[in-house]
Amino acid sequence: MSAGASSDVLSRREAGSPSFTRLFTGGVVGFSQKVLDLFRYVTHRSWMLLRFRARQIQHRWLFRGRLHRILVVRIASIGDVARATAVVARLRNAYPEATIDFLTSPAALAVIRGHSAVQTVYTLSDLDHLGQYDWVINLQTPDPPDSFLLPTHRTYHEVLTQLSTQVSPRLHSGRRLVSEREVISTNILCCRSEMEELFLIALQNYNPERYPETAVHPDPKSRAAVSRRWPLPQERPVAGVFLGSNSVGRGADEGFRTYSIDYLERLILHLAARFTVVVIGQSHIRTADEMAQYRAFLARHHDIVDLVDKTSLDELVAVIAGFSLLVSSDSSPVHIALATGVPVVGLYVADATFRMSPRLSQEGFVAINSRAPCFYFSWRWRFFCEGCRDSRTRARYCELPPLAFGVDRIPIAEIDRAIGTLLPTVQPPFA
Repeated sequence: MSAGASSDVLSRREAGSPSFTRLFTGGVVGFSQKVLDLFRYVTHRSWMLLRFRARQIQHRWLFRGRLHRILVVRIASIGDVARATAVVARLRNAYPEATIDFLTSPAALAVIRGHSAVQTVYTLSDLDHLGQYDWVINLQTPDPPDSFLLPTHRTYHEVLTQLSTQVSPRLHSGRRLVSEREVISTNILCCRSEMEELFLIALQNYNPERYPETAVHPDPKSRAAVSRRWPLPQERPVAGVFLGSNSVGRGADEGFRTYSIDYLERLILHLAARFTVVVIGQSHIRTADEMAQYRAFLARHHDIVDLVDKTSLDELVAVIAGFSLLVSSDSSPVHIALATGVPVVGLYVADATFRMSPRLSQEGFVAINSRAPCFYFSWRWRFFCEGCRDSRTRARYCELPPLAFGVDRIPIAEIDRAIGTLLPTVQPPFA
């Protein structure tokens, strides 16, 4: 090789590899960014908790034990309405003499209807007829999906305006309008879990060591109808499997929270050796090609019970309540199953601990991440997530997983171990 050629190769190598100075500078910038992120997290969380205590003091001063009527608001989504049942149960214990009503969307009515802590469940269609309340607790996150609002022809801003002007509570917790601007005293990014935020909004103390008890009560008529329409064998335990959500091109998460159909098929076949497998879900969350693949799979395996697109929400709640176990990606069936006392294996990409609870002590739930969460409580997004970082600063915390079908990285054997923990009596032993 000539001297000129050697020089060209060396030049390309130097150009293609970062210098020590560049690496050192990037490392310093990255470390500094991490320290700044941690400082921001601690500062923002401390300020949020300080406001929480101030609101508790305001609450005690306003009502002085004379709290008569409470309205809890959660319009969407279905799993979040199920989680809100833990809040109404806590409120019932804290204020046993108060009337507690609930406002939701007609689409989520089946999840909260019949709850023992709630006197009346209203839907958005009843918004104009609500009476006066002492305290409105709005647990809704911003911009609920249009599918929950469109049937009533209202915008979320109109809902907030109605709650602020017509109901006119003495205390309004959670998301509300102030001079036509939407404000809230909590920040989900500073909470240790999504459930903690709900409890902070309701001015109730939250124990991160335990997942608060939720409760969804299947409608007796729907349960009887389900038993008649889809009688399941009694000699084997029944495992429910969720079809998945937000497939690539079909939702905001672009397949991040779900599995591929190939993975779903392997999971179903593995479970079918020990369980009667029932598949639940809706086809519109999958692409046409995926549904064609799924239908072809069903044609080859007639022992699989397919309830996709066949149940109303009332019926789905009743179906899930009859399962021995549910295996699901992150979506509403997880929360419905937990609220009906059904053991759950939840499949996540990297944030199960954040979404559910930092330390889950409930025996009926095992959450599996396909990769370790960022830091201990999965502090994330603009504080601890590479997705919101400029990669040139090297301020990184983890390797960003493939966006589509990240759940596929969970080994089936790990799901087996989780099932063995939840249902130790199911034999033979899991592989």
